[in-house]
Amino acid sequence: RRSRKAVNRIKKMKQTALNKLKRKCVNLAIAIKLSVTPLCEGCGLLAITAHHLIRQANSNYLRTKQENLFSTCKNCHFLAHSRGDVIAFGSAILARGKDWHDQLMKDRRIIIKDTKKYWQEIYEKTLA
Repeated sequence: RRSRKAVNRIKKMKQTALNKLKRKCVNLAIAIKLSVTPLCEGCGLLAITAHHLIRQANSNYLRTKQENLFSTCKNCHFLAHSRGDVIAFGSAILARGKDWHDQLMKDRRIIIKDTKKYWQEIYEKTLA
């Protein structure tokens, strides 16, 4: 029989592996976004990362969805987090339209089974 401390250590190790896999999936999604849209959707400069309109903490399902990502430069990414998405990406949000926004709001409510198997499938689908 394992001690409580040993059980907690095993849970923590499993959680760490899951988080690493999630990060790997998100990084791959961002790399794809930047290859498709290399310029910042806020100002037109060279993009270095992608911003999640629906924050990762608010939707596991949308973490890797291209529809939820905006290619962004360092300044616009900071602006989005400090002053809001509309200030940084207002014209891009308007260009994507109401149907896109409505679908994103609907999709953010999708609950997934947050397991290593799920994220491994997402990673493999994204690579394909």
